[in-house]
Amino acid sequence: MLFRIGKDPKANRLFFLCALAYFSSYLMRYDYGAALSEIVSAEHITKSDAGLVSTALFIAYAVGQIVSGILGDKIKPYRLIFFGLSLTALINILMPFAPGNVAMTVLWGINGFAQAMLWPPLVRLMAENFDRDEYRKAVVNISLACAAATIGVYLLAPLCIRISGWRLLFFADGSFGILVAVFWILYVPRHLIWKGIRKEERPAEEAAAETAPLNAAPKDASLPLTRVFAVTGIFPIMAAILMQGTIRDGVTTWTPRMLAEVFRIENADSILITVLLPILTVISLKVSEAVNHRFFRNEVNCAMFLFAVSFTASVILWLFGDVNVILTVALAGIAVSAIHGVNLMLICDVPGRFGRYGRISTVSGVLNMFTYVGSAASTYGFALIVEAFDWKALMLAWVLIDGIGILMLLLAMRRWKRFITSD
Repeated sequence: MLFRIGKDPKANRLFFLCALAYFSSYLMRYDYGAALSEIVSAEHITKSDAGLVSTALFIAYAVGQIVSGILGDKIKPYRLIFFGLSLTALINILMPFAPGNVAMTVLWGINGFAQAMLWPPLVRLMAENFDRDEYRKAVVNISLACAAATIGVYLLAPLCIRISGWRLLFFADGSFGILVAVFWILYVPRHLIWKGIRKEERPAEEAAAETAPLNAAPKDASLPLTRVFAVTGIFPIMAAILMQGTIRDGVTTWTPRMLAEVFRIENADSILITVLLPILTVISLKVSEAVNHRFFRNEVNCAMFLFAVSFTASVILWLFGDVNVILTVALAGIAVSAIHGVNLMLICDVPGRFGRYGRISTVSGVLNMFTYVGSAASTYGFALIVEAFDWKALMLAWVLIDGIGILMLLLAMRRWKRFITSD
């Protein structure tokens, strides 16, 4: 079951709330991308101007990851999560009132910063409140909740467009986000468990001051962050994460518009067809975790294998992507779902290796920052490629980006293996 991570009912209930919070945040993060094709047509703006709005979110998200990661290791994480949910819900409700592209860009940038307040503290909250097996299942199921939210928003978007237009989508998602934020702050603070993989850091009193540092710093916590990164060989992993962010959000964002232009499909229909991408992602996440657990037991090696799957699908897409709409969607789905598996390995699983340094939230924030630097580059950069050349050139770019990701992980393999075997 999606919300069952073990036998402990308290852990299962707490995880349900974590999954619900992140589910709602994904609705409020990807609704613009889901409606982008319709916004381009209805508001008569260029692809690059529309892509700039998404780019603002991803840049702000990337910057905010650093702030959130550092704060998430110093203060109670549920507070940051409540702040992020509340602000992103407010921005979604305001988005339909934006008078033009500039205002939309500013608002969506604020949304990006608000969204950044969620993942790093959520990783810390799960790490501190779940045991190792529960945590492993939790990060997989959180990813499934994200995929479910993506499916939901790509189903909801065409419905809202047909009923009233793209603005209704933002009202619906923002209203739901407010309800989740209220439920979160009323319930979560009274149901923390404090039994997780950082249990040696459990506060002496759960009612300690908001900014009080956690007690009993773990082994190696005194090492500076740059030294921690050097020891683990994580720098090429960061480059690979940037590549996966470029593919993950770029393909998902621009596939509906590609279908509409290449195959002359209505915007609402192209968005609806694109729901196949997150459906394949759900399958990929379960398969990726099972493959890593059975064959690799090494996040970098498994991620490199998944990059190779995406690379293969992208090559076929480049060669035959304009032949048939179902083939195009299937290949794009395989490419992006494999990359979601990479995200699971490098963004969800890797930070858990840093519990000994007391830097789970910080490392999570730094790594996730690179994902969204890639996302920012893709939403605007891919639009420029299409406007300057064509969709075929964009597919070739996907091939090259996958290739770079494989190369970066090859460079990281040896040092990462030494690091995890000494864990």
